[in-house]
Amino acid sequence: MAARTLADEAAAAIAEEHGVKASRRVLDDVAATLQAAMGVADAASAVRSGLLVRALEPVGFDPVDLEGALALDADAPAAPPRPRLRVVKDPDAELARARAEADEALAHARARLDEAEEAHRTHEESVASVRADRDEQIDEVRWLETELAGAKRRLDDAEAELRAVGRDAPRFERELEKAADAVARAEERRARLDPE
Repeated sequence: MAARTLADEAAAAIAEEHGVKASRRVLDDVAATLQAAMGVADAASAVRSGLLVRALEPVGFDPVDLEGALALDADAPAAPPRPRLRVVKDPDAELARARAEADEALAHARARLDEAEEAHRTHEESVASVRADRDEQIDEVRWLETELAGAKRRLDDAEAELRAVGRDAPRFERELEKAADAVARAEERRARLDPE
């Protein structure tokens, strides 16, 4: 009962803090929900989500029935944290401050966007340049491969010709020897014709 009294006091304090006139039933519902949140972690998470649509019933340390208690399904992604509400003494000044902060954040975001777009443009230009260089290298490699294939064919032809010429070498050596012998015999005959 002491816990219920503390929860009742907390509910009344929250209502008073926000300038809300709450009925006894509403205070009892808030007190019950707070009591459930104090005893069960899932109930505490549900309260912190700010998405409750009905009061929670405390059941000691047993699981609290959260079926239909939240504005979202249990499987839905967690809601972003709600901003902390506070009483504003000068709404116009607060609005001006909020607008100035929003303008500053927007200017910062736009500057970052400009930087990102410039970096993206530079990157795209770099990619295009590297791609063009690569294409040029591919063309050169293809040309060199064509040249190499032609040079290999010419080398094969030269080696075939060398082999053919090599096969004729003994015949030419025999012809050379015969011609040299003929010259030697002719010189010898000529020498015999000269007067002593």
